[in-house]
Amino acid sequence: MKFWPSFLILLVATSGCSSIRRMAIGTTTPVLLEATDELQREADWNALAEGMPGNIMMMEGLLGIKPKDSDLLVAAIKAHAGAGFGVYETLYLDDKYSEKSNSVNKQRTLVSYSKSIAHGLTYLEDHGVTLDDLTKGIAQEGGVKKVLDSELSHNEKNHQALFYIAQAWGGFINLQRENMSLISQLPIVKGMFDWVCDKEPEINYGACALFYGSYEAGRPRMLGGNPEKGFEIFKAALKKYPYNYVIQSSILEYYAIPLEDEDVFNEYAAQLEKAQTKLNQLLIRAPGTDVPLEFKEEKMRLFQAIALKRYSLIKKYKKDIF
Repeated sequence: MKFWPSFLILLVATSGCSSIRRMAIGTTTPVLLEATDELQREADWNALAEGMPGNIMMMEGLLGIKPKDSDLLVAAIKAHAGAGFGVYETLYLDDKYSEKSNSVNKQRTLVSYSKSIAHGLTYLEDHGVTLDDLTKGIAQEGGVKKVLDSELSHNEKNHQALFYIAQAWGGFINLQRENMSLISQLPIVKGMFDWVCDKEPEINYGACALFYGSYEAGRPRMLGGNPEKGFEIFKAALKKYPYNYVIQSSILEYYAIPLEDEDVFNEYAAQLEKAQTKLNQLLIRAPGTDVPLEFKEEKMRLFQAIALKRYSLIKKYKKDIF
């Protein structure tokens, strides 16, 4: 699997006929989409950050040849959303808490989310759902969820596509909360999450609860936010997935820091400190030693690595925050 991208590029580049290139892509893109799931086993954040740009360029190149390929579109949706959250928004935390103006990392995050959303809207249009349909759905009975129900079937590909479109769209809005026209699109994001999470509530190890917790805790009270409710959602998710450290890092970002609750910060920071020690044991593991219990679930490792990287940046500013 390591050599698959290089082989695929070679195959496409050396195929002289466009129809042959499209045929070759059509037979290989399901494997490419499957490979995006396998990336979740990566526990080294630096490997993610270094490898992501090349993988995205490859996907964009393939989409240029076959722009309506649904597997390629979903892979690109996931890749851009993942780069936005896992790499650029993670690095942006350093800029955010140091109050750096004109952050390049924030700009890169917005670009990544924007591309994920654009591919997502193409995917939805190919399945009979337009942006206009989604916008009108906000005010209709049943909301956006009903609009999606009318056109989309519930299957793994659609769930993955809608989940990552919503993640990117929510992140795009969250970084520009001063823009009220974007805030008005939040019901679209929530409707997408509702559509996915109603049928697959445990997708990506508690990611639905992460959204709902962040949705409650991250909105101002004047817009219906409820930090205490969000905190309770996070804590309930932790009981099911104590090793999905994105939950702990989200408690810090969306609850402890905004409410300046140092006790809560210290409680969950201590869990993340222990987790970092265990991650180091996993990454630098002597032959014959066991995988730490916390990292036994291989497809959770990428989320864990991202969370711990985010925490490593946040903790530098604890004295400034509190």
